[in-house]
Amino acid sequence: MLGTIGEKQRMESTVISDTVNLASRLEDLTKVYGAGILVSGHTLFCLDDPNQYDYRFMGQVQVKGKKDLVPIFEVFETDPIDSRTLKQQTKQKFEEGIILYHQKKISLASQIFTEISQMNPQDQAAHLYIQRCQWLQG
Repeated sequence: MLGTIGEKQRMESTVISDTVNLASRLEDLTKVYGAGILVSGHTLFCLDDPNQYDYRFMGQVQVKGKKDLVPIFEVFETDPIDSRTLKQQTKQKFEEGIILYHQKKISLASQIFTEISQMNPQDQAAHLYIQRCQWLQG
């Protein structure tokens, strides 16, 4: 929905929709996960060939304004080559850690994210999940 408000001297337009809300929430989450690009699972799998892009599953999040969890993916296609290579090498392990985390197997998930962090100290998402695991373990 597009809306315009104001008067002759000053007018403003805005767009309101579920899609716009989700895009805004994902943009905010890029800072949390240290990701350049985050997309929803729906967006990723609507692409003609998602496998032509470098991406990894980042987990499921509760987004304000949505009742269901939203699966999110980092697209790291545009990362510097060193970072992209390390994320490609650790993608399978990272996604395994995410699944364990969501299954509440926190100790195992923490071990995996620690391994990834040692291989790629710049991986902010791995550090985030280590912190989350530590918090859950008390």
